[in-house]
Amino acid sequence: ARARVGGRLLATEEGCDLGAAWTWPHGEPSVLPLAQSLGLAAYPQHNKGHAVASSMGQVQKLPSRSDGSIRFEKGAWGIAKALSETLPITFNAAVSSIKDAG
Repeated sequence: ARARVGGRLLATEEGCDLGAAWTWPHGEPSVLPLAQSLGLAAYPQHNKGHAVASSMGQVQKLPSRSDGSIRFEKGAWGIAKALSETLPITFNAAVSSIKDAG
C-alpha cells in the first residue's frame, strides 16, 4: 500500500485527474451526495464532439455521447482526500484488528 489515500484515485494539486475521473449518478447514487457533504462541487462532464483514444499505437476516434457522467472540483481524488481528513488514518503501520463501530 502507498502512504497516501485514494487507491487508484489521484490528481495534481490543481485538480487534474490522473486516475479515475468520472462518476455516473444513476449508477453510483451515493457518490454525489458524499462529495457534496464534503463541500466539493460537481459539474457535468463535457461530452460534445468526438473523443480520441490511443492504445498500442492505434488511434481511434470515438463518437460523442451523453451518458450523464459528472466530474468533481479537485478531481475524484479530492473526495478521498477530503474524506480522509475526517478520519484517523495512520500510514506505514501494521493492522492488528478492525472493529465495526457502527
